[in-house]
Amino acid sequence: MVADREVRRAVHTATRGQSWAHETQFFKSETQPQRMQSFAVPDSVPGFTKRRDVWVEAELASRMTLVSKEERWARDVLAIPHNGIRKELVGLYIMLESIYCRSLAISALELEDFFSWFDEFEAYLNEYFRFEDRMLFPLLKSWDVTVSRPYVIQGKSRAEMRLDLASLLTEVAKCSTLALDKHAKADMIDVLYKVGLEIPPLIMEYFRQQETFLPAQIEKQANTERIQVLRRCYWEYVRTCCNPAWTFHLTTRWISDPALLSSLENRFCEDKRPILKMLAKKRLRKEYKRVSQAHISPVQRYLLAVDVNADLPLAYLDY
Repeated sequence: MVADREVRRAVHTATRGQSWAHETQFFKSETQPQRMQSFAVPDSVPGFTKRRDVWVEAELASRMTLVSKEERWARDVLAIPHNGIRKELVGLYIMLESIYCRSLAISALELEDFFSWFDEFEAYLNEYFRFEDRMLFPLLKSWDVTVSRPYVIQGKSRAEMRLDLASLLTEVAKCSTLALDKHAKADMIDVLYKVGLEIPPLIMEYFRQQETFLPAQIEKQANTERIQVLRRCYWEYVRTCCNPAWTFHLTTRWISDPALLSSLENRFCEDKRPILKMLAKKRLRKEYKRVSQAHISPVQRYLLAVDVNADLPLAYLDY
């Protein structure tokens, strides 16, 4: 089938030269012990009320809907991974707010949890960008689809926005080297909070521009075979990335529709041999427990450290 050959060719091109030796380098799956205790934020904490606008922004950012109607099929290839990253941004907001509210009261072990979580978040984000660069955009360009235009945020192009984001991620990494230095801790937290809050708006604007511009361009060049290729290309890429099961779970964790989730699982575990498909599903569900323990639980512990009576956005409570 032509569509099958095109998907396989795109996957081969996207993953050519990729090293598999570092499959688990980016994703730490060890079970982390529960290190945090419940902690009430006093009313006098500077900035607790002042930063409420950020919490509202986090709630807005988490309004994730997948457009799956036939006339908007061209958006799905963007909406599914984008929404997975949006869910991660809510987790980033939760942890930054918790760190900021407690400041010097936060322990070194808790900061270690944050930076481990952030490493995994960054790896997941970069995996999506690799999908864009190695598979999605080359595929669309081969169909004569216009994939970029001047972006409105500060008059910067997509490439410039990506460079700005890379710079912010590097600054957060630098903060991790000061986490154990008691004398630099206060300054480090201030820098971490300031830099960390610049990351979600930049990513959200990057996604918004794509979601409002690209689908219409894709639909102009649509035909039956290309629709099938585009519906499958992201999952084909995920199956060959550094940590397929982990990436799948982070990408689909926001989906509440059991039928849609089951359909995506079947697509991800697709195999002509029933026994291998069944084993792939079993491994996928087993991996979810590791994702929950190593990546989701740290955020939930940070959330527990915030006053349970605080007016938290629903997005936070639903993480």
